Amino acid sequence: MQQDNDVELPSLEMGKGCVFTYDAVGSYEKVGYSAQGSGSTLIMPSLTISSRDTITPLSEPEAVDLVNTVFASATERDIYTGDKLEIMVFKADDIRTEVMELRKD
Repeated sequence: MQQDNDVELPSLEMGKGCVFTYDAVGSYEKVGYSAQGSGSTLIMPSLTISSRDTITPLSEPEAVDLVNTVFASATERDIYTGDKLEIMVFKADDIRTEVMELRKD
């Protein structure tokens, strides 16, 4: 059985990046960053170290690169983290999806 991991990084709220995390019963909360799933214990320390205060948030390329890096690391150590990463970037005028192969075994 394969388990999904979710990492939420900045989305748009009032023209600024923000994160909303959710749980299995549908509750949500605005947070600085979040990870859920079997690889979350591997991902969260990297997000904690890499996070910045709200005055200097990550740029879009920095956030995408960080997600790619932490998932590549988690997939090497957690057998339940999937083989592919899909990142969706939401902007006021655009929605973009990036797909990254994580492992091929």
